[in-house]
Amino acid sequence: MPKYLKKVLCDANLSLREMEKLINGTVKYRMIKFIADGEKAASRETKKAIEKALRGTGKWDGKRSLWSNLTDAELDRVNASQKKKNGGRHKNRLTAMRPTVAKKIFKQWGITTHQVSRATGFCKYKIDELLNNGPNPPAAGSAKYGPQGDMVDAIESYIERRYPPIVINILWNTQEGVEQMEGKKLFEITIDRFGIEKAKAKEFMPNPSELDGFMWPALKVLRKEVLSSIEEQGTLCIIGPSGCGKTSLMNSIARDLAKSPTLIIRPACVTMEKVEVGHLLEALCLGAGETLKRGASHELRSRQTFDALVGLRDDRNLRPVMIIEESHLLNEQVIRTFKRFMEWEDGAGRRVLGIVMLAQEEMRNKMGPGVRQFWNRCVVRTFPGLVPNSRAKKINTTHVVGYIKHRLERAGLNADNVFEGNALSICAKAVAQQDHVTPLMINNLLVAQLNEAAGVSEKPKITAEHAMKTHLRAA
Repeated sequence: MPKYLKKVLCDANLSLREMEKLINGTVKYRMIKFIADGEKAASRETKKAIEKALRGTGKWDGKRSLWSNLTDAELDRVNASQKKKNGGRHKNRLTAMRPTVAKKIFKQWGITTHQVSRATGFCKYKIDELLNNGPNPPAAGSAKYGPQGDMVDAIESYIERRYPPIVINILWNTQEGVEQMEGKKLFEITIDRFGIEKAKAKEFMPNPSELDGFMWPALKVLRKEVLSSIEEQGTLCIIGPSGCGKTSLMNSIARDLAKSPTLIIRPACVTMEKVEVGHLLEALCLGAGETLKRGASHELRSRQTFDALVGLRDDRNLRPVMIIEESHLLNEQVIRTFKRFMEWEDGAGRRVLGIVMLAQEEMRNKMGPGVRQFWNRCVVRTFPGLVPNSRAKKINTTHVVGYIKHRLERAGLNADNVFEGNALSICAKAVAQQDHVTPLMINNLLVAQLNEAAGVSEKPKITAEHAMKTHLRAA
């Protein structure tokens, strides 16, 4: 019996007969005994059934092969020996996998090892092992990857036909230290070497105003629709991923409407999950310059709010509009109440309140039968992305390039002086292949590229290699 399998069975206090019951009888005792005796010809299905059963006991986490004949002490000696032999560069593959950049690229494109096997002629299991662990280090004085060299060359040729050539330099790097596209900021050395004024360095803060006046045709159409809805005091819901620019768009519209007969009311409650109808009534009254009566019934508070909104139009000639951010966190009972807000009209049959809701994609899960009366009356619009159609064969990167140049100009930089050669084009194409291309994502990626380039030379420029490295780390 393999030593590690024996150890796991002892830890789980299981006999081979009990193992048969644990697998629900799908694998007979004689097959389990066949494997326990160390026979290598056992079927993969049988091994998988045993692995699944032992993982369910909690005594095996799957990080180490059950079929290893090394004890813990022997494994430690192998780890130490291999680490010393390779100068500490490689971990032992018996302990954990080290996925390569090539594996990430295949996942991003939806390419399977079976497809690569058919194209290159190599066994798909060997290809999968290569992608998970990387090639063995070349022998001293050789640039070839030993017996895996032919397979490495074939996969590189396969990828090179589909991806910018610069990626070949980092193809077999591991994905250690993978970073998500969360808040990043410029290093001090980056600000100094690129000559960015400290007052303008805030343009690359982790939470910038994403758009800052940058508009593309689809966004201009949405902006006009929002202005039209506010003027008519209609109800509009804008849905888009985090960082796409929903709040920036509404801030821009609010600034433009500051001198118009429109009163923007924004509830200040931080925890939107706990917002109730009473909180919205209070926010509307405070926005109208009144305070709700304490201890009053719900009917009296609703009537006071309605009278305050009617007074805004009659006495001050103002159109009140409530903008609710993070509205996907509201519960269905509150969303259902918006229908009553839409039905509030003054004596002349004019609506007394407009509503604009800003939400993420989770809002679509709250459009069920329980709130259909509201959603049948509400206009829902999706925030347009910077990439018009990411499924098209030829991806349009015009807006991505335009936004990068716009962001650099606001920081006092010229894109031609920041990017070297075709690095900007490569960066835009790589970004445009993502599922949700948002201004915030591009901003964070640009910061990472600037920091990467600043650490190389005193007169830095973002090269194609910097662009690909940061993109693959953050993808």
